[in-house]
Amino acid sequence: MKRFSKLNEDISSFEEKITGKYKSLKRGTLELIDATINSSELVNYQNFINKYIDETDVVVDGFVEDNDIFDFYLKYKGDIDELLVDKGFFDKSARDNDIFSLYDYVIVGTKFGVTECMSIIQEDIF
Repeated sequence: MKRFSKLNEDISSFEEKITGKYKSLKRGTLELIDATINSSELVNYQNFINKYIDETDVVVDGFVEDNDIFDFYLKYKGDIDELLVDKGFFDKSARDNDIFSLYDYVIVGTKFGVTECMSIIQEDIF
């Protein structure tokens, strides 16, 4: 978590660029990234976010197993739900998203929310 405190200092210098919307989700997403990469360099965070958005096989520590993803959803559900509404996730039916259970709906939605959050972080900071 020491690296994240360095990142917090870097982020605080960008505070005016980060919108207040989804702020706790952004922090949670950055914590996931921090747990995954072994660097305190802001450019490495940027590279990881770019790679995560562009590729489907990128793994984020603590965000692999469905139960971890569900726990992440429970922690940030307010921001995730708001982001999903804003991005039109609920406009498509579950069948259109190849979702056939309520649990999977939460998992797929949370993954979508984190990807969208990374895009927003990318725009805000980088």
